[in-house]
Amino acid sequence: MRVYQYDNLPGNGRLPHDSGINVSATDLVALGVTHSFAVPQTAAADTLVARLASERTFAHEDEITYAPAVMGQAAYEAAIAETWEEHIHDEDEIRYITRGSGYFDVRKSDDTNWVRMKVVAGDAIVLPKGIYHRFFVDENDDVTMTRLFKSPEHITQDNRSAETEALQVRKAYLATLE
Repeated sequence: MRVYQYDNLPGNGRLPHDSGINVSATDLVALGVTHSFAVPQTAAADTLVARLASERTFAHEDEITYAPAVMGQAAYEAAIAETWEEHIHDEDEIRYITRGSGYFDVRKSDDTNWVRMKVVAGDAIVLPKGIYHRFFVDENDDVTMTRLFKSPEHITQDNRSAETEALQVRKAYLATLE
C-alpha cells in the first residue's frame, strides 16, 4: 500500500494528489491505522478477514461495489459523494479490498493535512473509531470491498462539524494521540 501526504490542491479527489512526501508505516500506526495484505479469494484472505473481525468482536459483514456499471451512474455519484465527506464513526472501520482500487484519506495528528493511502485488491485497513477520514474511488471508478461491522445496523457516520468535535468518540481518539 502506498502511503503519502495528500497535496491539498483543489481538484478531482479520484486523482492521486501525491505531494511527494511519503508517510512511514510507523507514522500510520501512530494515528491508530493498521494495514494487512492477503491475495483476494484465497484461504489467507479468508483467515485475515476472520482474524480482523474476531479481534474486534465484529460479527457482521457485507460487500459493496462502487462502480457506475454496477450501481448506475446516478446511484454511483450519490454513493461516492457520501464517502467523500470527511467523517468519523462510533466504531472501528474495517475494509478489505477484493477488487479494484481507491484512496482512503485520514487526518494527520496536526489536523491540517491528510495522509492518503492508495488501496488495491488485497489491502485490508482498520481505521480507529473517532479518526476523521474519507474514501475516494480512483480514476478507474471501480472498487469492491468487504465491510465488517459489530451489528447489522452498520456504523453511524457523523460528518465533520463543531458537534463531532464534542463527541466522546472523538475525544477518546484524540487522547490516544497525546
